[in-house]
Amino acid sequence: MISIEGATNAPEWRIDTPVTASSRNATLIPADTTATNRTASFRPRAEFTLDGLEDTVTILGDPIEERLPTRVSLDTFARYFTSAGDQLGRGPLPPRVGDETIYWVFLNVSNTQNPLTGTTVTATLPNNVSWVDRQSVTYGSAVHFNPDSRRITWTIGDLKPMSQTNQRIAASFAVAITPSDTQRGLTPALISNTSFSAQDLWVDERVSKSFGSVTTRISEDTGIIR
Repeated sequence: MISIEGATNAPEWRIDTPVTASSRNATLIPADTTATNRTASFRPRAEFTLDGLEDTVTILGDPIEERLPTRVSLDTFARYFTSAGDQLGRGPLPPRVGDETIYWVFLNVSNTQNPLTGTTVTATLPNNVSWVDRQSVTYGSAVHFNPDSRRITWTIGDLKPMSQTNQRIAASFAVAITPSDTQRGLTPALISNTSFSAQDLWVDERVSKSFGSVTTRISEDTGIIR
């Protein structure tokens, strides 16, 4: 039997005799997921019993160390009212075909584990959603909207690890949707193709992660077009 030490999922493989050359693949999960600048150390372990012997022979392989890329949390949502009940949006709620409704979209980044540079969050505005030139940013540059590509870009730049400090950085901006008749009864997207990208200085690799769309379905309303 061959196993891997140092992983929470502890994969094990039983090998029939006679042993022939082969390979095994496994996704290894390190035990510590909250530390910064993480290094995972895994060690192969082989156990077998020789013919005529009752004792088990154990062989430990050389440790394998790997630097782990960062994880990241990106919380995306839309609001018409603040948590205190103050009105942020404008227009009918739920949205109505042919009428404009303004929402605020929020992007909250947290739980990074390694130092990052060149950090950006991007998203796309659907065709019937327009950019309202109102925004708020707690870190990095102002959110930029390119009307030709309909791409939203929040340039964050350098970012220190946040997982152990519970730090969070945020950007918010207003968008307006005028639903078409074909969207009646649906919950259309306010932004789509949301993604996070950065150069991870610990592993010296570009890391990226995609996230879902933000729709008209919000905590205050079902978002179904009427």
